Amino acid sequence: MNADKLVKLVNKTADKFNSQPVKKRISFISPKKVVIILPEYIGDILLLTPAIRNLSKSFGNSVKIDLVGNKNAKNLLETLPYFDNFYLEGEETGRKVSFLKKQNYDTIFLFNIRFFWALAGYQAKVQQRVGFNLEKLGLENIFLWRKLMTHLIKSATVYDKRHQINIYMDMLKTLQLEVDSDFPEVLLSDNDIKKANTLIKDISGGRVLIHATAGSPGKQWNFNNWAVIIKYLKEKYNFSIIATGCSAEKSIYDYISRKSGVEIHNLCGKTTIRETIALYKHIDLAITLDTASAHFAAAANTKNIIVIYGPTNETQWKPYTPYSFIQQICLDLDCRPCLTRLCRHRKCLSGITPDMVIDAIENAVI
Repeated sequence: MNADKLVKLVNKTADKFNSQPVKKRISFISPKKVVIILPEYIGDILLLTPAIRNLSKSFGNSVKIDLVGNKNAKNLLETLPYFDNFYLEGEETGRKVSFLKKQNYDTIFLFNIRFFWALAGYQAKVQQRVGFNLEKLGLENIFLWRKLMTHLIKSATVYDKRHQINIYMDMLKTLQLEVDSDFPEVLLSDNDIKKANTLIKDISGGRVLIHATAGSPGKQWNFNNWAVIIKYLKEKYNFSIIATGCSAEKSIYDYISRKSGVEIHNLCGKTTIRETIALYKHIDLAITLDTASAHFAAAANTKNIIVIYGPTNETQWKPYTPYSFIQQICLDLDCRPCLTRLCRHRKCLSGITPDMVIDAIENAVI
């Protein structure tokens, strides 16, 4: 794998420059003003909500907590009571160093590898800079990253058997902060629920959600396979097929509909993140790639969830809910899970057949 070779080269090169002594571990002190730089992917952010809630509870009302993220993150989180301000990254933060200095934060949390925010925290002289090490990327002992962080927390490799929620929560435990409940949290508004009810009211019978797209191309399953699946669902059970997503994804579901000859209720571009989760409460079965929709379905307690995994670790990224019947479809290969995400053979996905998904459909409790 080219990525694996690159990682080894970086580690070997870094070793030559790592003669500097490792700094003595600094105790984490109770902050006064905190900023959390959110991950970029919305599924990751949903799984981060337990950590945000526990930080708020541990610090108490005297500590101000601000969040920085994108518009989808704002929509997902803005109804929760665990932070003071949400700043849209770029639009409302401007130059990162200036923003951090102006807001006078004494602590910054990076729950993902955000290099330029880490550099900005260092340049702005934020007193406590908390983040994971680079083990997640397969990198070891990189001196520059150690210099940017004051509190470097052990991250997870692609082989780690902890759930991603527990990986986030372990950061708090390492800092000796109190940790309580670990459930992901979404607070839907009355308007979110009303919008979902309006969209779903004319879609009768058993409702099946399909989600065939992912933020990473390395997770994509052949679109023609999806056509086989929905044709089976329609011909055998006469289920109504529903798709959600952003406007740019609409054409993909139009293609799958044409290929299968089955109507898809294509709601792409018609819902916000919270409205999507409200909609999923009306779904009988969600069939999805390992992407945010799997975690939306879990947050909505969708009755049945089938997740198709390619290169990612199904243990780390399993939908987190005790209320859904979850089936995970993945292959036991020497090369998965992997860091590369993109390779020449893509056996982890090409080896998954429509029949494997159909078998899971037959096991579902509908």
